[in-house]
Amino acid sequence: MPAPSQQIPKASFEERVELVTESVELYHKYLLHFVFSMTNQWQDAENIVQELWKFVMVYFKDEHIKHLPRLRLKAKHLFIDHYREKQRKPAIPTDQLPERRSTKTVPEAYTDAEELRLKAVFFEQYPGIELSDAQKEAIWLHGRYGFTHMEIAEKTGTSASTIGDWIKLGRKRIAEYLRSSPKTKLII
Repeated sequence: MPAPSQQIPKASFEERVELVTESVELYHKYLLHFVFSMTNQWQDAENIVQELWKFVMVYFKDEHIKHLPRLRLKAKHLFIDHYREKQRKPAIPTDQLPERRSTKTVPEAYTDAEELRLKAVFFEQYPGIELSDAQKEAIWLHGRYGFTHMEIAEKTGTSASTIGDWIKLGRKRIAEYLRSSPKTKLII
């Protein structure tokens, strides 16, 4: 909403009240049904339309008070604001958070040596694929751990676009190997 200091000057308060009253008589029921079609809640629709009339009374120019397209647009904007407000999660101060029992920590599934063996076994499955160790590392970090191109770039000191190219190349070569291998079927 505009600040009260930005309010549009009015000829007189009585004339303004009369214009808003006429607009309410003409369009209130229509706008109520229009907003209800978006909210599917009569109480919410009524609240939004009441908010609309308050806004119209304070901020609309006199010549726009009875202009239905502007009223509809503002009603739609108020509905969007209302909807967004309802979607926000309330902030819970940290001193009010419920106590949670700590769960036992699960040991890592693989040690570093087992991870290296798992990586080697993975690439042994594709013997005809020619990739550098850096390319294999990028593919492994992306596929095994789900790292983004930027995260891999930070870890390896290579640009993110190069990492993306390497991953694309690795996927292409693995797909070609799977297509040409007689004992595997590639499902795309």
